[in-house]
Amino acid sequence: MTLLNEISTSIRSDTPSIVESVARLSDSSAAKVLRMLDAFAGLQSVFGVTELAEKVQLPKSTAHRLLGILTEGKYVKRVGDRYALTDRVFELGHRVSNSRPNGLRERAMPYIADLYAETRETVHLAVLQGVEVLYLEKLFGPTSVRSGTMVGTRRKAHATALGKAMLAGAADDLVERALREKLSRYTPYTQVIPGRLERLLARTKEQGFAIDQEETLLGMVCVAAPIRDLKSGDVLGAVSISAHASTDAVRKLSPKVVKAAAQISRQLGSTTFA
Repeated sequence: MTLLNEISTSIRSDTPSIVESVARLSDSSAAKVLRMLDAFAGLQSVFGVTELAEKVQLPKSTAHRLLGILTEGKYVKRVGDRYALTDRVFELGHRVSNSRPNGLRERAMPYIADLYAETRETVHLAVLQGVEVLYLEKLFGPTSVRSGTMVGTRRKAHATALGKAMLAGAADDLVERALREKLSRYTPYTQVIPGRLERLLARTKEQGFAIDQEETLLGMVCVAAPIRDLKSGDVLGAVSISAHASTDAVRKLSPKVVKAAAQISRQLGSTTFA
C-alpha cells in the first residue's frame, strides 16, 4: 500500500481532504506534508511559517506552499499570521484503535475513573510508542498535582513511571534500544546511567510497579503498573497515579495502581482491540 493510500484509508471518503492536493505532488512532497503535520505533535500548538520551516528543515517558500494545502484541506487554520491544527485532526486522531469503541482507552475508563475517585490524584493511561510514552487519557481535579502532561503528547520512557512499567515487560531489543539512546535529564533525580536504569527495570519487573521519584518534575512522585494481555503476557499499556511528593506516597498509592492495572487486564482478557 502506498503512502497516499494509507492516508486515504484513515480519512472519511465523503469529506474534502488534503489527499487530492497531495496526490498532485511527488512522493517526497507527500512526506514533507506529513512532516509539517508532525511538527504540531509537541506542546507548542501555534506556529508561524518561519518557525515551522525551521522545525521541519524546509525552505520558507515550501513551508508556506504546504501550509496552503493543509489549510485548503481544513487540517490547519490561520490564527492571525500563524497556524494551528483544526478539529479535523482531532476527529481523525480518535479513529485510531486505542481511542475507538472497544479500544483500550474506552475499556480502561471505568477503572481509571474509579482510581481517580478513590484518590483524587492525577491518573494517566498510556501506551509505549518506541521508547516514548504516549498519553491516551488523563484525569485530574482542582487539588491534583499539575503534571504538565496532555492527552496525545509524549515523554521519554526512561524518566517516567509509566515508561519504566512498560519497558520492564517489553521485548529485549526494545529495552536495549532504550538503553542505547541518550537518556535526557529533566531534574537532578532523572536516571541517565544505562546500567542503573537496567537494574531499575529489573526491580520494576520483580515488584510489579514502577516509580518516578521527582524524575520528570520536581515535587511530583508517580507510581505506574503495566496492563497485560493475560494469555500472552504482553504489555498493552500502563496506568499511573501522580501525586505531590511525600515520604509515604509510594506505599499508599502502589497497591491501588497495581489493583487498577490488574482489573483492566482482566477486563481486556486476550481480546484484540477494535
